[in-house]
Amino acid sequence: MNRTNEVLYLKRLPDLRERHLAGNILLEGANGSGKTELLKQVYRSIYWEDSPIVPFYYAFKTATLKASIFAQDYFTQFIRQYISFFSKDPSLVIGRGLSPARAIPPSAAWLLDLMDEFEELRKAGDFCGQLLAAVSAPAHAAAMSGKPVLIMLDNFQMALRLYETTPGDFSGLAGFFESPMKMNLCPHIVTGTPTETLESVFAENAFRGTAERMVLRPLPDDVARALLKSFCDKLGIREERETSIRFVRFLACNPLYIKCIAHSIRRMGKKEATHRDLWESYSHEVSEGEIALYWSSILSEALREPGIRRLAVRLFMHLAESNGEVTATGRLPRMLGVAEAEVKEVLAALKCAGFLTGTTGYKVPKEPVLRDFMHSLYMQDIDSKTPDQVRELIRAKYSEQGSPDMCFEIILPSVPDAELIAAKAFEQIAQTLKLQPEVTERIQLALIEACINAMEHSGSFERKVFLKFRASEERLEIAVESSGRFFDPEAVEDPAIELKLTSANKRGWGLKLIQSIMDEVRIERIDDRTRVLLIKNIKKEEVVHDTRKLQS
Repeated sequence: MNRTNEVLYLKRLPDLRERHLAGNILLEGANGSGKTELLKQVYRSIYWEDSPIVPFYYAFKTATLKASIFAQDYFTQFIRQYISFFSKDPSLVIGRGLSPARAIPPSAAWLLDLMDEFEELRKAGDFCGQLLAAVSAPAHAAAMSGKPVLIMLDNFQMALRLYETTPGDFSGLAGFFESPMKMNLCPHIVTGTPTETLESVFAENAFRGTAERMVLRPLPDDVARALLKSFCDKLGIREERETSIRFVRFLACNPLYIKCIAHSIRRMGKKEATHRDLWESYSHEVSEGEIALYWSSILSEALREPGIRRLAVRLFMHLAESNGEVTATGRLPRMLGVAEAEVKEVLAALKCAGFLTGTTGYKVPKEPVLRDFMHSLYMQDIDSKTPDQVRELIRAKYSEQGSPDMCFEIILPSVPDAELIAAKAFEQIAQTLKLQPEVTERIQLALIEACINAMEHSGSFERKVFLKFRASEERLEIAVESSGRFFDPEAVEDPAIELKLTSANKRGWGLKLIQSIMDEVRIERIDDRTRVLLIKNIKKEEVVHDTRKLQS
């Protein structure tokens, strides 16, 4: 990935640390930017060199956060990697070949004593002793051999969740790393997400001043395109330079995304990475592919209960449609029909997991991939769309230039003629979409009726109607939502449409007329809210190609 400069600098860290020219490294970067891959490159580079530096890589995992299990895993991995480095036998790292004890060279016989001491602590059930022995093992090895150990800790933010018996029962166990991190012979490179959580760890007294920041910037455009090309070449896929460059820019030159897209194109049986193929691959990846799996794992890690994750998706999409940072969240519990404490807990969890940012409030990152992933969850879990529908909608979001849909929200008060405000707002959307005037008028009529129904049938104490518009060149969606009692379409009498079409009274046109205008109308009950979703597929003949007609 052309991270040569970063690899060289990190490999020199033990020497710089010994001369007091550098400290530990806090490696920061966006999700999928290549932090883990960079650490593995450093590890592999040192491993196969005749180097006096011993590399040790460890990734924190949910399954090993119980202190005794973590200590055993950390200690065992270090011993195996340490012996493997000197024997140059990679099979030792993954538990194959000789047992670690039998592979220990005579010059490192002291490792046997280290292993015996750890086993005694394990048998005694001394979890603090085990934890201290485990995290101190690299430092002990460096002191005994005189060879520096470069320690690379991935997902270090998870160290904050180490526990004794049950999650949350013993805080501060990450503090056991304080002493090893201060040893000159054991420089640490630490990664994790989100950046704010990781930085907060090193702002605490135990770690303050022990690390310096190193930000992993996005790949340059040409390097990102070369990465995509290298994947495509290996998979027998042809790609075009300018198309690829535009596409990797959309992906923020993220190495993980680029790799997933290339493999997705191959799985789809494509021989070329054309513009259409790239977007078809992308729509699959963010909805049900490897990119979706990546973000789903992070979301599930932050919010384990499916019902809570569903609320998190709704909160995220609401905030995504707001411009800027949202500091006033008081109305969210009423809008979503949940307790205020629950909303605050979910918002905090999303922020901790990197789904939200903000200094004094909450803000959705501008990353389109994350937004599209959460939108796909929303469409599947909330809108009950099929995977095929989700993929098509995501693909259709982007025009030939890759522009996203128009998407915004309006809140109407339940007062007379408020629905006309919605109709006027849609008029601006219609002009942007270049809709024929008669098409615009009919959609306005459907929107007016939907707003009136929401006001008159909801009985909500909020006395508000929430509108969400999403429009592209191919599709229009309008969601009309209100709290209160459910609007039962079967209980509403259908008017005589033929008479209403020539009537000056545009109120009370009925559900049947809305359905005749729109391609699809859905009426859903979501918690304490009723949503009417109006969907219109825009046909070529419904668009004005001579813009002078729009002005007439």
